[in-house]
Amino acid sequence: MEKNVVVSYLEKMHQDLFERILNLERELQKKVTLRNNNQRFIDKLKKSLDNNLEPFSPRKLNPNSHDKILSLQSEQNLLESEISQIEKNLKILNLRIEELEIVLDAERNNMKIFLEKSSSLKLIKEYHREILRVHDLERQRTAKQLYDTMIQNYDHMIHKIEVCSRLVNVDVMGSHKELGQMVEYMKDSMQNMLRIVYDIPFFPLVEMNLEELIKKELSIFENKNIQVFFEIEGNKVELSKDIKLTVMKVVKESCDNVIKYANAKMIRIQINYESTHLRLVVEDDGNGFDLKILQDENKIGVGISSMKQRLYLLDGKLDIISSKGKGTMIMIDIPFHS
Repeated sequence: MEKNVVVSYLEKMHQDLFERILNLERELQKKVTLRNNNQRFIDKLKKSLDNNLEPFSPRKLNPNSHDKILSLQSEQNLLESEISQIEKNLKILNLRIEELEIVLDAERNNMKIFLEKSSSLKLIKEYHREILRVHDLERQRTAKQLYDTMIQNYDHMIHKIEVCSRLVNVDVMGSHKELGQMVEYMKDSMQNMLRIVYDIPFFPLVEMNLEELIKKELSIFENKNIQVFFEIEGNKVELSKDIKLTVMKVVKESCDNVIKYANAKMIRIQINYESTHLRLVVEDDGNGFDLKILQDENKIGVGISSMKQRLYLLDGKLDIISSKGKGTMIMIDIPFHS
């Protein structure tokens, strides 16, 4: 069981990297194809403008061909830049996945020996906790990289496409329709990327207290016609980053579920600083669900599974109370010593 917990994190990181590489390779192939097609069209237009051929095969030249060539060459320059950036990102990701495979192989081979020699459950949990920290750091790094590169590239591409659409005079209706669709697609892609970045917190948790973090998360209920109640009881205690991150994972997952599934009119979040532990209660008056679902591992969502794993590493406890039509209450207890 212990081996599965550790290896699963590494395998998930490996799978994420592998999928990112596949997506980038597909994107690279599309852009290379587009670049080649554009180049063929540019060559064709240039050939039609070759004055040396006019005495032998006189024909009417399209006066808009020059503008079209300039437009396509501008697009080619942008495509070359994007292709170069994708190739650079692929090189980095391939190197990273090779390093991860080495670590994963060593983990699979040595974990059994490590567990046999380890006589302390505390030592094992600390080892797992380090894996979790590395996983979170990787997510933070990925978020910043996405923000610094992909978002800026998409924004730049939208600007260039809009400029091209004003220059195109050949097949005006078809060109504008195609470019308009590309602009809308890129705008949607940028919004989706921004949501991904928001979901991967790269802000420094150590500089924010738990109350500030929860209030920041509750801002998603603005203009949602859902009443929000936030209460804090007891004497506040300085919390470790692990505890704050775990509490925020539970709060975020609960809030997302309220918006997506609960059809609730009210959500209440309560933080209790007890003498030995922190208690978090998240309650809503929404649809609720049948708790029998939690008995089937195949039906438990990724969110609840992630809650359980994090709380296990912190010696925490999770209780869920719900029934159809009577809302849901999620309660966690985390010892301060964790």
